[in-house]
Amino acid sequence: MVKLIRVYAQKLKERSRYMAWNVETISEDISIFKNLTFRLHEVDQAVNIYALLIYGAVISGFFNTVSVMVSGDESFKVPVTTVYIVWVFVNSVGVLIILSYYGTSIADQGNEVKRKMIEYSDKFVRFSPPLSAMQMFQFLFEIVMKTNMMVTGGGIFAINFGLILSIASVMVTYGVLILQLDQK
Repeated sequence: MVKLIRVYAQKLKERSRYMAWNVETISEDISIFKNLTFRLHEVDQAVNIYALLIYGAVISGFFNTVSVMVSGDESFKVPVTTVYIVWVFVNSVGVLIILSYYGTSIADQGNEVKRKMIEYSDKFVRFSPPLSAMQMFQFLFEIVMKTNMMVTGGGIFAINFGLILSIASVMVTYGVLILQLDQK
């Protein structure tokens, strides 16, 4: 999806550079953009529940890791448990980074399309187009600016790098609470 969005942004840039627009090309751009956002929405609908479950498993892995690390119980100090906890932690971090990278890439490319559309609109207005072309362009501009291109986890949260910081802050808070409760 990222590559498709990037190609669309490049197409807008090329069209802007050569001032190659009219009612037909703008109608084509509207159609392509609507198709692109529809496909992104379909992909999000297809994978968002899996992303939610994966994030749930990753967060469970973090909770397990933190619980065992701050626990004073000697039964968790055996090598097998240590290796298992390290393996869970490394896999959880890897999955979190990979999913967040692709989620952020899609959002970044969506924002890039919006930036290209603003550049496109500046040049388009200077071109003094006919009224019909201006109306079509206004319609395309509004569609692009109002669309949020992102992948979600179950439709509940956007998958991006900001989510990593949120999860990290929850884990630190949880670790501090467990550590304090374990000392009493």
